[in-house]
Amino acid sequence: YKRQVYSDVDKPPFGNKDVRGTTFSDGAAFSYNRASHTLTIRGGIEHMVIECSADVTVKTQKATIDSPETEITGNLLVGGKLTYEGGMAGSGGEGAAATIQGNVEIEGNAHSTGSMLSDGDNSNHHSH
Repeated sequence: YKRQVYSDVDKPPFGNKDVRGTTFSDGAAFSYNRASHTLTIRGGIEHMVIECSADVTVKTQKATIDSPETEITGNLLVGGKLTYEGGMAGSGGEGAAATIQGNVEIEGNAHSTGSMLSDGDNSNHHSH
C-alpha cells in the first residue's frame, strides 16, 4: 500500500481533499468523494461496457437514465406499475402485436382502423 505525498509540484488529480480518483490523458475520470459518498465517472469515455457472467442488481431509492434513446435488446419485465408520458408505439412480434391479460379501462375514446371483435358480450349498445 503506497501513500502519495502531494506538493506544489506534484498536485493531486482533484482539488478537494475528500476526493480520490484517477484522470486519464483523454479526459476520462473516475473519482469518489468520501464526504458526499458520490462515485463519479465522466470525461472522454466513448464506450462503456459492464460485462459479467452473473446477475447484476442495482438497488437504490430511484434510478434515472438520462438519454435521448434507450435500447433494451432482450425481454423486459416490469414488476411494478408501468407509467409513460410521451405516448406509446409498438410493432411486430409473433401473433398479436400486444396481448393484455386482465381488464382494461380507457378514460377517453378508443379508435381502431380495423375491426374490434369481442368473444364476450357486445358492449357497443346497439341491437340486431
